[in-house]
Amino acid sequence: MALGTIMMTRFLAFWMIFVVNGMAAEPLAIYLTWRDDPTTTMIVDWHVDSRAIAQSLEVRRQGEKEWKSYLGVEGPFPFLKRKVFRQSLDNLTPDSVYQFRFSKNDREYYFRTMPAALSRPVRFAIGGDTRHRTEWLKEMNKVAVSHDVDFAVLGGDLAYDNGAESNANLLGEWFEACKETFVMDDGMVVPVLVTIGNHEVRGGYITGKEAGVLREEIGAENQDLLRSRLAPYFYALFASPGQPGYRAIDFGDYLSFLLLDTNHTNLIEGQQTEWLKSALNERAGRPNIFPVYHVPAYPSVRAFDERVSTMVRQMWLPLFEQAGVKFAFENHDHAYKRTPPIARGRADPEGIVFLGDGAWGVESRKTHPVEETWYLERAEAVRHCMIATLSPRGIQFEVFNNENQLIDSFSSDR
Repeated sequence: MALGTIMMTRFLAFWMIFVVNGMAAEPLAIYLTWRDDPTTTMIVDWHVDSRAIAQSLEVRRQGEKEWKSYLGVEGPFPFLKRKVFRQSLDNLTPDSVYQFRFSKNDREYYFRTMPAALSRPVRFAIGGDTRHRTEWLKEMNKVAVSHDVDFAVLGGDLAYDNGAESNANLLGEWFEACKETFVMDDGMVVPVLVTIGNHEVRGGYITGKEAGVLREEIGAENQDLLRSRLAPYFYALFASPGQPGYRAIDFGDYLSFLLLDTNHTNLIEGQQTEWLKSALNERAGRPNIFPVYHVPAYPSVRAFDERVSTMVRQMWLPLFEQAGVKFAFENHDHAYKRTPPIARGRADPEGIVFLGDGAWGVESRKTHPVEETWYLERAEAVRHCMIATLSPRGIQFEVFNNENQLIDSFSSDR
């Protein structure tokens, strides 16, 4: 009898971990992103403790009575006792609000699909190198969402996990911080697009020593497995860009992001550059094509002739110029940077403005002197995020520091 009482007590204690007053426990993290057109799709990820009873996802368009239920596809959180559930939502109505929840009595959240055409201003936050300290990550996330953004774009070096088993907790904290700050008080959730950086990867780069060992072990023919072993969290926990590590995200026909990999789990030369050529050709004549990648072509802190930066300039910039790209977003150097328009390796009014350099939630670094560096128009050692507002009239950029003070602004109607 005593044993039965003990077992019942343990069962009730276990159940209370996940159910309070008849309500399922809140997910540990909620993360929204896109792999396909953001006007008609959304991917919802939610994280739960590994012991938790699976929760269904329920979704409805605002104004509808019936909820549609999904179980989600379950996957592991590498090296951490969590489960990750993922559900892709398709055939959504553009520029519409969709409510979702994780149990019938749970808190309701919502997201908005993007407009099919640029019928209203579209606003996004962009930056990179997001977490040396969790409080810095939260601080800048809050700055970003205070400007009523539709989504955020983060250009690599997210949690600084280095692909290591011992750093699983850093990813857990990163996702929890995003739930705390990218979910508004009214339940609105801000979607996020990401690219890969060196601190997502064991050894930093695919050409590094540790990567070489894995290439020997796995074999050159299984590139998906190699990438997943090099960056276990990035490929398991971020639905987009997903394999092979680079992707184009098209918002109707008015905005495209090219999410690229600067030699971390994909070489710049070869297959990725061939894909980039095709992606740009397919989008010929479209406005607002924005490449996003980690290592800068025009570094504000590091040496100009650093190997990866040189490769980006040699292999990708001619393709950007031919396609009429006007802005490219760079990271990695932990500073704020704006270049003048540049084409063919020199200042040119019709060229590309390079914006960066990844100082969202990291210690900033001293930059090259602007007056002595031909390719820098603005550079400052400051944590910041950029807010871009796209409208039929052009694009407006505002740059805010960690105290939400405006430090730079400019616009373009090109």
